[in-house]
Amino acid sequence: MQRVAPVPIVSDNVAIQNASNGFTIVRNAKGEWRRNVCQKTGFGFAIGDNAAPLLTDNRILENRSGLVVNRACRPVLRSNVIEKIQKWVWLLQKTPSPIWVRVRIPAATFFDRILSLIYKTVRLLQSSPSATRLIPPALRA
Repeated sequence: MQRVAPVPIVSDNVAIQNASNGFTIVRNAKGEWRRNVCQKTGFGFAIGDNAAPLLTDNRILENRSGLVVNRACRPVLRSNVIEKIQKWVWLLQKTPSPIWVRVRIPAATFFDRILSLIYKTVRLLQSSPSATRLIPPALRA
């Protein structure tokens, strides 16, 4: 019988006024992060390498940036709230493959930051042609 590795669950934590990240998920990490709060941190969540976490019902509030998703990671982001972000709501670097499901961004935050996202996406596409799969066909140049 094959042994199945346990999957960690990180839930109901609060990261406030951390100069760095609220949560950092790297290497080959898996598991579920749910109902956590990241407030007044650098990035709310920094996800990289080959990590494939599930982020569910987290609140990312008043941070310098909301999420950084980079390298070959494959996070699933479901029903998270991202609001009052100073710089980037989300930042995609290298060739990540995030799956976005019901990410809630209040209208004011969304419209304040959408131009920044478009600008960063254009820069990403210029540096990594394979990243075009992250952009809906209707938005591709």
